[in-house]
Amino acid sequence: MSRLTESAIEEFAIRQLERLGYTHLRGPDIAPDSERPERGNYAEVFLSGRLEQAVRRINSRRPDPESRIPI
Repeated sequence: MSRLTESAIEEFAIRQLERLGYTHLRGPDIAPDSERPERGNYAEVFLSGRLEQAVRRINSRRPDPESRIPI
């Protein structure tokens, strides 16, 4: 009998999201000490730069002040 592990669930979820068009980025590739960091330190949970870009893209038809949200 096989065991269901955290890594198996994670891999399953990643595959499902990639099928929906999402891109999977490994943590070390976007870490603060990587070549292309997307966070200032390891405690930052949200990638605020990506969130801001998504908000602008989703609200591209709205005037800029209306598309700003507190992050």
